[in-house]
Amino acid sequence: MCNENDNMKLKHLVEMTAGCEMRTPKDFDFLARCIYNRTGNLLSSTTLKRFWGYIEKEGTKRETRQSTLDTLARFVGYCDWQAFCQEKGDEEETDTSNLFFEGKVLCASQLRRGDRIQLLWRPDRELTLRYMGDDVFEVVQCRNSKLSVGDTFKCPTLIQGLPLVLTQLVHNQQPPCSYVCGKQGGITFNRIEKEKELKN
Repeated sequence: MCNENDNMKLKHLVEMTAGCEMRTPKDFDFLARCIYNRTGNLLSSTTLKRFWGYIEKEGTKRETRQSTLDTLARFVGYCDWQAFCQEKGDEEETDTSNLFFEGKVLCASQLRRGDRIQLLWRPDRELTLRYMGDDVFEVVQCRNSKLSVGDTFKCPTLIQGLPLVLTQLVHNQQPPCSYVCGKQGGITFNRIEKEKELKN
């Protein structure tokens, strides 16, 4: 069953996928629409508010329904809640609230158009990304990944050691979708120096 650490990790990934932190009633209404559009499953804003602790039902606190957890897990790229739990791996004992401070962080706003980023995750996935502006990246090199050269996606922040949620991913001319990199162990990234880029 779920525990508070699992819930925190799932909330974090949901917010990254939606591109919005859950702070106001309008945020939860927006998230409910996003979830329905992506999964075809309807979760009410009230259900989402309870899961985030924004409101609590009077009396004894209810356990989150399995169907709610499954839908949220599918929204962030997993088959269901069980798959989400199984892929936590060695991170199970990590306190998610500390990950922002322990890992290296790169905000897209720090980049200039044309800057390149090397992105790696287990077991042997590697991408080279070119920053296009407005939080958008393009894949320019790809190794052992389901993504392809020419794919574009939106990502405002990269956090080393955490999974990376790509939103508005355009892959093989298909409708935009989301994709999760580094489900096991998170991602590693490096900025590519201009000299190195020229040699290649």
